[in-house]
Amino acid sequence: MRGVLIQPPFSDPSMPVLGLAYVSDALSKAGIEHLVLDANLDFWQSRILTENIYPWPQKKDATEEDLYHNMGKVLFSSLKNLGCNFPGYVFSLNGCKIPGGWQNLNNIKKLSHDPTNPFFIWSRQSNIFESIRLFRPDWIGISVTYEDQLLPAICIAHRLKQENVDISVILGGALFTTFQDYIDEATPFWDVIDGIVIGPGGDALTGMEKFEGQWIPGRSVRFAKKWWLADYLTHHSTPEGFPDFRRFPLQHYWAPGLILPYRVLPRCSWNKCTFCADARYSKKINQTSSLIRERIEQMYLIAKRYGAQGIYFVDAELTEETMKFLINQSECHSLVWGGNARFSSFLTDPGSANNLYQAGCRLLRLGLESASPSVLDRMNKGINLNIVSEVLKTLGESNIVVHVYLMKGFPMETDNDWSKTVTFIKNHAQWIDMVSVSGFTLYEKSPVWQELLKTDKVISKTTPDCWTYPDVQGFEQIILNMAEVDGIIDVVLDRHGGSKNCLTTAHTLILSDKFSRGLYSK
Repeated sequence: MRGVLIQPPFSDPSMPVLGLAYVSDALSKAGIEHLVLDANLDFWQSRILTENIYPWPQKKDATEEDLYHNMGKVLFSSLKNLGCNFPGYVFSLNGCKIPGGWQNLNNIKKLSHDPTNPFFIWSRQSNIFESIRLFRPDWIGISVTYEDQLLPAICIAHRLKQENVDISVILGGALFTTFQDYIDEATPFWDVIDGIVIGPGGDALTGMEKFEGQWIPGRSVRFAKKWWLADYLTHHSTPEGFPDFRRFPLQHYWAPGLILPYRVLPRCSWNKCTFCADARYSKKINQTSSLIRERIEQMYLIAKRYGAQGIYFVDAELTEETMKFLINQSECHSLVWGGNARFSSFLTDPGSANNLYQAGCRLLRLGLESASPSVLDRMNKGINLNIVSEVLKTLGESNIVVHVYLMKGFPMETDNDWSKTVTFIKNHAQWIDMVSVSGFTLYEKSPVWQELLKTDKVISKTTPDCWTYPDVQGFEQIILNMAEVDGIIDVVLDRHGGSKNCLTTAHTLILSDKFSRGLYSK
C-alpha cells in the first residue's frame, strides 16, 4: 500500500503544517510508503502568484529593515491587486475569499470546474500531479483545516480523478470534523472523492484495506455504494506521536530560517470558555509533569534533527508549567519560540518575563476577547482585568512581542461593552504589538450554543450541501466593522511606535530581535 498526503492552498507559506507531520509519523511507524506534497507552497511558487506579486523577502533581506518593510507593504498591495485578475477572489497571506462564499457546497463544486478559477488554473500547471503519477499511490489524502482550503482541495480532487478515476481520494481535517453531522449522500463531492475521515487521520490511513475496488479504513466506517465516512474521533485510541517532517520541503518555506510547528498538550488547561467547542474534539489526557517534560525534550531533539531555528507552539495554551519547563531546559535556549498563553499571575512577574525571553520566547498571543466584566463573566473566561493590565505592561517591557485577540458580537454584548474593550486597548496600546479582532461565531456543542438552544434562540440552516454556523435570534447583535478594526490597529501602532510583529509568525520569531519596527509601523 502506498499513499500521498497533500496540504492544499491557501495559507501561510512560511512553515510546514503540523497535522500532516503527525499523519506521516503514523504511516512511517506502520511501514507505509508515502509522499507528503505541500500544494500550498507549490501554489505560492506558481506563475499565478509570481507573475503578480513583488518578490517575497528572501533570507538575504532579513536583516535589512527598510528593504523588508517596503517589500512587505508592496506584497500586501500585490495580493490586493491580484484579485483584479480574478474577480470575486480576495487574497491575503492567510487565506482566500471566493465568489459566493464557501458555505454553499454546490457553489464550490461549480467553481472547481471553472477554468477561470485560479486554483483550477494552478492545478493544470503544477508539477505535483506528475510526482503523484510517477509514485503510483493507492490512495491520496487531502487535509482541509480551514474553510478557505475547501475549494482548492476539491480542485485537486477533480484533477486527480480526471487523470485516474480508480484512485481513492480521501478528505479529512478540522472542517469536516466540525460539520460531521451533516455529511451524507447529498454532500455534492462524491463524484471526485471516495471518502471522508473524521478525527485523527493517522489512525484511519494506517488501517486501510481494499474492499470492492476501493481503499477504505478497516473500522468505524459508514459505507454507501459510492462513498464512505470514517469516524475516528469517537473511536481513536492511538497516543499522539511526534511529528515527522522528513518528507516536507523544509528548505523552501518562505522565511529567513526554519521554524517548525509543535504541540506539547492537545487542549487548554482552562477549557471552560462558553464560546469554545474544543472540548468536543480534543483528546482528554492527564497533563502530567512527566508528559510535559517528555514532549519538550522531544521538541528539542526534533528541532536539532532538522536544523530548525525555532518552534511555534500550536497548543491552545502554553501552560505555566510548560513555560517553566522551557525556562529550565537550558539546551532549548538556543531556539526562538512563541505560542498562545492565558493571562495569568505568572506573567505579571518581571522576573518570569525576563526568564521567558532569555529562554527564547519572542512571541505570546493572548486571548482577551473583551474588557467588559459582564461579557467576560458570560464568556466564563476566568481572567481578571487587573491581571490583564499587569501582564501587558510586564510583557511589553520584556521585548517579547505581544499579540492580543479580541472578539466582537458575543450574545447580549452591547455597544457600551465593546466601547470598554476599545478604550482598554487604547489605554494599553504602548505595550501591545498587534491586535486581531474576530466576529463572534456560534459553534455547535459549545456551552453558549447549548444554553441558547434551550431558549429557542438558535437558528441552524446547515444542510448536507450548505455548511453554515448557527445564527442567534431574539436580540440585536453588534456587528464587526473592519474599518473600526483598522482604526484600533492604527492606534496601537501609533502609541507603540510601530510593531515588531512581522509578515508571518515565522518572520516575527526570527526577526523581532533585529527589527525595531517590523512591518506594520507607519
